[in-house]
Amino acid sequence: MGAYTHLIVTPDIRSSQATAAAYDAQAAALRAASAGREQQATERAADNVSLRDAVRSRGSEAMHEQHRYAAVDFGRSAEAHGGTAEFFEDTARVMRDVVARHSEIDREAHDQISKAKPFEIPTIVAEYHQRARRCTERAAEALVHAQARWARTHGVTYASLTARWSIPQAPPAAPTPPVSPG
Repeated sequence: MGAYTHLIVTPDIRSSQATAAAYDAQAAALRAASAGREQQATERAADNVSLRDAVRSRGSEAMHEQHRYAAVDFGRSAEAHGGTAEFFEDTARVMRDVVARHSEIDREAHDQISKAKPFEIPTIVAEYHQRARRCTERAAEALVHAQARWARTHGVTYASLTARWSIPQAPPAAPTPPVSPG
C-alpha cells in the first residue's frame, strides 16, 4: 500500500479477502449438503425398491408413490444445493479477482506517481481511481448476472424444496458494496 492508496481504491469500491472467504465457507457447506442430499436420494431409492417388494397391500401404492416423490425431491435438492454452491464459489472468485486487480491498479499508479512531477499526481490518482471504480463496477455487473443465472437455473428449486422440507435456508444475494463513509 502506498501513500495514495486510500485515494485510488476508496472504501466505497474496496473488496476484501475476508468477504471472499465467507462465500467460500458457505459454498463448502452447500457442497456438503448437496452430497448429503445425493446420498439420501440414493438410499431412499434403494429403500423404496425393497419396501415396494415387501409391502403389497391396499393403500400401499399411495405410500410407495410418496416415497418415490421424496427420493426425486432429495435428488433435485442435491442438484439445487450444488448449483447454489457454484454460485457462491463464483462470487468468491469475483471478489478475489477484484482484490487482486485493485492491488495491481494501485501498484501501477504508485509506479507512475513515483516518476511524476508533483502537479501531475492528482491527474494520475484520478485516472487510476477511475480504473479501480470500473473494475468494481464490472465485478458488480458480473455478480448481478451470476445471481440472475442462479435464479433461473437453481434458485426456484432451492427455495421451494428448502421450504417444503423445512431446511434452514440462506438464500444467496449479490453482495452489496460497503456504504461510503462520505
